[in-house]
Amino acid sequence: MRYGGSPLWALPVWAALLFASVITHQPSWRTQLADWSRYVTTPEFLASHLVASILGAAIGALGLVALGAVLASRGHPRAGLWAMVTGVSGNVVVAAGFGIAALAQPAIGRDYLAGQAAAFPRRAPSPSSPSARPGVISGARVPLRRT
Repeated sequence: MRYGGSPLWALPVWAALLFASVITHQPSWRTQLADWSRYVTTPEFLASHLVASILGAAIGALGLVALGAVLASRGHPRAGLWAMVTGVSGNVVVAAGFGIAALAQPAIGRDYLAGQAAAFPRRAPSPSSPSARPGVISGARVPLRRT
């Protein structure tokens, strides 16, 4: 199989985009609420979520399908199917979280900066809460302690 024409190139591009999306440091909302609010309302924050994270996830899905096809063509059809199903499914769930973060966090930050501190949640969700379950389902590392 010739790899130059294969979309396997998407896997390292996906990894590079995910790395680029986390280069800047996001202040902790627990200890630096005003700094966090200023950070999440910047165009760079929105661009990193929309372009690097969400577009990167789409490119990653393409690469995962290519990886599955390569594995299947090399005599490992179950491994190829497993790579495609689990990789793409987890990627879609995580991309949905990036989309929510790209829209919800700036709105919360703008409200806080406008003096509406009541709009900000008082504590983070516990790992067993419904809002934390997508990370657990996708295989993301979620701390197993309660807040």
